[in-house]
Amino acid sequence: MRLCDLTGQRFGKLLVTGREGATPSGYALWRCRCDCGNEIVVESRRLRRGSIKDCGCGGKCQMRRDLTGRVFGQVTALEPTTHRTEDGDVIWKCRCGCGKEFETSSRKLLRGSVKDCGCKLNLTPKWIGRRFGDLTVVAFEGKKDHRNMWRCRCDCGNEVVVREICLKNGHTTSCGCKVDPSRYCHFVDGTFVEAIQARTMLKNNTSGVRGVYLNQRTQRWVARIGFRGKTYYLGSFENLEDAKRARKSGEEMTFDAFLQRYREEGSG
Repeated sequence: MRLCDLTGQRFGKLLVTGREGATPSGYALWRCRCDCGNEIVVESRRLRRGSIKDCGCGGKCQMRRDLTGRVFGQVTALEPTTHRTEDGDVIWKCRCGCGKEFETSSRKLLRGSVKDCGCKLNLTPKWIGRRFGDLTVVAFEGKKDHRNMWRCRCDCGNEVVVREICLKNGHTTSCGCKVDPSRYCHFVDGTFVEAIQARTMLKNNTSGVRGVYLNQRTQRWVARIGFRGKTYYLGSFENLEDAKRARKSGEEMTFDAFLQRYREEGSG
């Protein structure tokens, strides 16, 4: 008698994925995937009779959607894994538009809380075509030192890869053909030269001095300074003026000395 291939057929919550041999008495065995993600091997007669419709999870698990091939933002769901969240949600293997593969839960995909692997590629449509001075953004170039990089085409025809922060703050507005040295991004020994020259404050600063803030827990003024990729603690003070002096002293020892050497080397 010819064997009927059940691959791809559904019986309740079970989807037949392939043949698994036969029982000693000759009944065909089939590997099935339950909607909860578990896999079991079942006799064909039990499937046909309807005596088994799930892996044994019964009503304890919710129906799981097959997300294979579905696209969520920049993420494509590849296949379910055997891993589960604490509440039983299926973990899916996914591929981001940037090429990286990662895992996340089906709930996060369906709710839209995951649209990329973390590379922020979902921001690409908002950036492509934007102009910054003579530069037009044409493509996302990935990350460098944890910062977004964008390929831009200059009005002169040249293309250049620019840090996102340099586009946002206006320090880079051309490929270099019309560069204003006072506005261009220069990084020396991990230090953003223009940033320490400008010494601008964040919008949420409440002390009036960059690098000085009020510790809400201790109600003391804390002074810090960032230099060459590291943050240095300058002290905690009851009086704001003392914190300001500590910050100023820190700038003199780091920023001022650094800028002086930078200018000397540039002129030499």
